[in-house]
Amino acid sequence: MKTYAGLALALCGLLLVPAQASALLELEMGFEPTEACPGDAVQFFFSLENVGDQDEEVTFSVTLTFADMVFGPFEGTFHLAAGEEIAREVRFVVPMGTPPGTLVLEATAADSAGAVHAQAQVEILDCGDVPGPFGKAEGHTKKLPRTVAKALRGIGLK
Repeated sequence: MKTYAGLALALCGLLLVPAQASALLELEMGFEPTEACPGDAVQFFFSLENVGDQDEEVTFSVTLTFADMVFGPFEGTFHLAAGEEIAREVRFVVPMGTPPGTLVLEATAADSAGAVHAQAQVEILDCGDVPGPFGKAEGHTKKLPRTVAKALRGIGLK
């Protein structure tokens, strides 16, 4: 009988251990439009809100993936007061000669309580004869992520 009572007490103790806190942040991001041809303008946006009741230093990190290549992370730090929201937008043009594929941005925002993650993607379409400056797409796979990375640096990410 004592064995069961001890086991029950131990299990109760395990159940009372607090769960790890989660971030008090909300992160939304995306592309507009979500499909584009080389030469099209695309808008990337994100909003980050501190939904907690304390000011936070938030680390924001973005990684780009295109055609099996990974660029980044690009990082920045933002001070967010309790209830404060920041929103950023960057516009870029899909470089001519960019081959079809999916550009994926993965972001993480971390505060003192944890982290939140979000992902956005834009599909680069095969829109027919859209050669690069030398009449072929070779060498243009890296140009799209570099163009987006330059735009991200414009909003404070390094």
